[in-house]
Amino acid sequence: MSLLLCENPLPPLDEAIEAARQELARSNHYTEALSAPLRHMLAERDEVPERLVHVNAGSELILRQLF
Repeated sequence: MSLLLCENPLPPLDEAIEAARQELARSNHYTEALSAPLRHMLAERDEVPERLVHVNAGSELILRQLF
């Protein structure tokens, strides 16, 4: 069996499975609506304005939004 770099041969942790179950009802939403607390925390930690912190599901989406 051949794995890609982003794949893991180990099964997910029970805690990860439970966390995914808890979020399943919201899994049809994009991350932006739920990222405000994370953006706030990152802005405080890195001492930058919150408006400069962008969170998204993947780097390709962020690059598309920027350009």
